Amino acid sequence: MSQIFVQLSITTLIRRFIAQTDSVLTISEHVFVRRRCSGQALVRDRLNRRPRLAPDEAGFISGLIDAEGSFAITKRNGISDWGCYLAIAMRADDGDLLVRILEQTDLGQLNVKPARATSKPQVVWTVHAQPECIEVVRILRVCPLRGRKRAEFEVWAQAVEALTDPTRRAELLPWAFEEIRRLRRYVNPDEREDVSRPRPLLEHPTYVGGFLTGEAHLQLSMQYCRLAVHLRADDKPLLEMMAAESGLGRIYDLPAYGTGRPSATWIVSRRDQLEPAVALLEAVGLRGRKAREFAAWRHAAREFASAAAAGRRRNCAAVARLQAELAHIRRYEEPKALELPRTSAAEVFAQTCLTALEETARATIGPVTTAAYEQLRRENPHWPNRDTIVRVFGSWRIAATGGPRAPAFQPGAIPGVPAETEGGHRA
Repeated sequence: MSQIFVQLSITTLIRRFIAQTDSVLTISEHVFVRRRCSGQALVRDRLNRRPRLAPDEAGFISGLIDAEGSFAITKRNGISDWGCYLAIAMRADDGDLLVRILEQTDLGQLNVKPARATSKPQVVWTVHAQPECIEVVRILRVCPLRGRKRAEFEVWAQAVEALTDPTRRAELLPWAFEEIRRLRRYVNPDEREDVSRPRPLLEHPTYVGGFLTGEAHLQLSMQYCRLAVHLRADDKPLLEMMAAESGLGRIYDLPAYGTGRPSATWIVSRRDQLEPAVALLEAVGLRGRKAREFAAWRHAAREFASAAAAGRRRNCAAVARLQAELAHIRRYEEPKALELPRTSAAEVFAQTCLTALEETARATIGPVTTAAYEQLRRENPHWPNRDTIVRVFGSWRIAATGGPRAPAFQPGAIPGVPAETEGGHRA
């Protein structure tokens, strides 16, 4: 009787929880190792059925990855298994930019990273399913990176391809794990290995648009108006390429400050170059919050340029108004309700999690703890691991009891985005 009661109560509460919120169904599928229901097969089938990404969109994503992306190789289950993932994090009020990328690519998943210390909440796009990583490699082969991350990508791509080959996996993945960490470290530009960069850069304007969406700073005061891009000094060749091909601005070397590293900044501030800078940014197509900033900044840039050309004083009232408008756009505002897209395999994945929990309830006397679940999972390796279930439901307590769910962050939680893993390692 106790087993039947536990089974019925947990099943009822979980189903009631799902009826009250679609958060489970708005999460992209998680792919588990050796899963008999084959999440990877679902992903491959979905990717084969979707249309190929347009070249302009692929170029923008490539540029944004060069600016904000992070390639990683991770150890799983100690060191018995390996995984690869790509992540891009944007401020939560710029999350619609990542929603658009997910909708266009049908790759990855979106999660919220809560605010910490002085940071703001972020939306994170993560691609970690093996077939999806293979698709990322294909996209970045067609529209390649051009900055320092290009070397990291080449190693990461080898690791992704090795995941499908057991003979290469054991040897290549440990090397790739260490090589990615080595390539991330700052190296004096004179000592860094030369990384080939596809040229010419400005023949691919959407790449530049993606990169500047992530890295450009549109600066405005009563005394100056300028475009600035600030990078680590070992990524200076990318700035040199942009300055040379556009014919705009100068590059300034900056020494290390505090715990930081030496850096380089490309600055366009001459009055006679502001109009060409506006034309460049219009051509490459900034997106998200940076596009909203540019809508205000370009009026100021044109006022600075026309005043200098005509030999007249600037319209200080107009510049002050645009400066205030730019500051308002930059100020963080809690995002409005953001509808996150779903993937075609999400319902199947949610049902997989429910089935695993129901089977545990049938076989367990008393509470369904993580220890009880993991013990049964040894006999059912196709089940999702406990951390995956925690990511879906928000916490193990919710998964096992259907209790109330905490919002992703307060205030201004984004509906449909799961909270960060909570207590996944505890019973």
